Amino acid sequence: MYRKALLRETDDRKLTLATRYRATGPLSDFAHALLCTNEEIFWP
Repeated sequence: MYRKALLRETDDRKLTLATRYRATGPLSDFAHALLCTNEEIFWP
């Protein structure tokens, strides 16, 4: 999902955090969180 939303790979730390976040809620919440990052909103 990182590759699709942010057009890059993620590091191990962020992948671990994403896995924990994903385990607690639906996939749509994780997708929404990725799309609401500053990196996505202010993409040139």
